[in-house]
Amino acid sequence: MKDLGDKVDQGEIDKANEAKEKLKKALEGDNLDEIKAASEELTQIVQALSVKLYEQAAQEAQNAGGAAGGEPQGAKGKDNVVDADFEVVDDKK
Repeated sequence: MKDLGDKVDQGEIDKANEAKEKLKKALEGDNLDEIKAASEELTQIVQALSVKLYEQAAQEAQNAGGAAGGEPQGAKGKDNVVDADFEVVDDKK
């Protein structure tokens, strides 16, 4: 949760924290169905947050690439590349 920072809504972080506390409370008991349900709820929330973060990262990468004229980062200045064949000649004969 600490890594999420300002990348997601505080409401979503609160929802995940509530699900985490619910799971902790369920683990204190011995009701397996309650533990499974709380675990699945937390898993779904975390997966949804992961997808959202992945989409944001992809969008940021796309925006960064667009700012460079559509070229991948680091590709500028490498227009002088020559593709050539070569043959090894053994001069020792």
